Amino acid sequence: MVRISKSADERKNEIMDIAWKFFIEKGFENTAVSDIVKAVGVAQGTFYYYFKTKEDILNAILERMLENITLRLKEITSLDGLSSIEKLKTIIGSVAAIDFGNEDLAKYIHEDKNIVMHHKLEVKFAEQFVPIFVDIVREGIKEGVFNTPYPEEGVKILFAGLGAYLHYEIIVSKDKNKLLEAMGVTQDITERVLGAEKGSIKLI
Repeated sequence: MVRISKSADERKNEIMDIAWKFFIEKGFENTAVSDIVKAVGVAQGTFYYYFKTKEDILNAILERMLENITLRLKEITSLDGLSSIEKLKTIIGSVAAIDFGNEDLAKYIHEDKNIVMHHKLEVKFAEQFVPIFVDIVREGIKEGVFNTPYPEEGVKILFAGLGAYLHYEIIVSKDKNKLLEAMGVTQDITERVLGAEKGSIKLI
């Protein structure tokens, strides 16, 4: 059998794609590196050329996911014909709809033993998403729909507080009514922090 030669980036992404497929189907804990390399058709040493551990590849996959989401959010902000509030609602919906594909995998990421990886992802999340939201808020201030002297600080507070709050309701709570209530709370607090008219940012 002739082995197809691929560039380093192609091979790395192929390994990540197969690993993610296994993580979703079998769970992170139940997936072995040997499962991944066998499916890709490479030697185990090839895996360790790109990734030090199985946790390392999970971290790389999640970072790639965040980068792809960021590109999508930037596309939304550049759309003509959308008001700042429409952009904000669309982006919040996109962020809230982030799906790990597997409930056990999502819980694994939030376990205490993975606090370092989780913290790094939160920092990267904020670094990429906060500037996008700040630009929208500043645009809304010019439109007269937002009224706050602290657009950047306000967005950071919303990310830190509401991000953790919604994360808990989505990951831990399985009660649909609680989630809907949480979205209502998020809407009200967001409007207050940004100085928007009550009911103008409808998230439900």
